[in-house]
Amino acid sequence: MKLHSFTVENEEPHALFAAFSDQPYSLFFDSAAPSHDLSRYSFIAFQPIETIEAKDGKITITNREQQLSYYGNPFTALRERLEIYGLDKDSRAEWPPFQGGGAGFFGCDLPRSLAPPPAPARPRPILPDMAAA
Repeated sequence: MKLHSFTVENEEPHALFAAFSDQPYSLFFDSAAPSHDLSRYSFIAFQPIETIEAKDGKITITNREQQLSYYGNPFTALRERLEIYGLDKDSRAEWPPFQGGGAGFFGCDLPRSLAPPPAPARPRPILPDMAAA
């Protein structure tokens, strides 16, 4: 992973991101709002060395050498991949607070892949599924 840190004055972070927004897996984390004391950094990421996607319990890991698919826990897969690349190490005080690792999104259906859904209730033919008046 390559991390580049630089200061840009008189330029809005979202305008800089526009130059990279069409790159594969481009991400923009903006916390450089001038109205807040802790807002100092914006992060732009693109062209990751590896991607991890999960859908319905199936995990797909893609990098330059291979594509691997299997069923498992997506959080375990993410942790293991971060360990392989050494991105689980301690941070460096002289660097910005986000120093690399996993970045992306977690969808609303992700919890469904972590545990099997509960068994359906016993059928009760006399009672409807819903009754409203």
